[in-house]
Formats: sequence, C-alpha cells, structure tokens
Amino acid sequence: MKLDGKSAWTAIRDATVQDNGPFIIAGSDLAIFDGDWKLIQRSNGGLSLFNLRIDPSESNNALAQNIEVGDRLKKILTETAIGFPSVGQRRGPAPSQSSSRRPNPR
Repeated sequence: MKLDGKSAWTAIRDATVQDNGPFIIAGSDLAIFDGDWKLIQRSNGGLSLFNLRIDPSESNNALAQNIEVGDRLKKILTETAIGFPSVGQRRGPAPSQSSSRRPNPR
C-alpha cells in the first residue's frame, strides 16, 4: 500500500463521517483502523483486534475469533510500516527525562 495523505478537514468541519479506507496511527505501537475494526501491533510484538462497533471500550481481544480479519489488517500494516521511519523506536527522551524541563516555581 502506498502511503498518502488525505485531508480530514471536511469531516471535521461538517461533522460527517467519511470512509477513506484503512488508516494507520504510528507511535511506539502501530494501529490500523478499517471500518469497524482496529488492529494494534504492540512494540513487543503482541497483536490485539477489536470490533469498535460492538466493543468500543476495547475490552475483548477478538483476534482468535476473527483470524481472517486480523491477517488482512496485519498484512496491510506490515506492508505500509516499511515506509515509516523509526517505527517502534522512542523519538527522544520521555518528558520526565528531558533536560529542558524546569520545576514549576509555585
């Protein structure tokens, strides 16, 4: 899957839902959203799959019951993440470790 950017401004401005296909959020973990589904690949390699329509609190990992959905989303995530720089790596010191932080003078 080729990385591209799509503006969400229309959906935000008009408070409408628009389906632009799967989208990925990257940090130390990766998450892909597609329709009702969300697959999370944790930095430790663990996978979790949630159907957000029936489980919005993400309390039930549905991966074992939906192997085909999980495999499809993992494939997209894996192919796409190749283009991400430093996925899964810390991007600088944690806020509590930053040398530029100064105590609150209160």
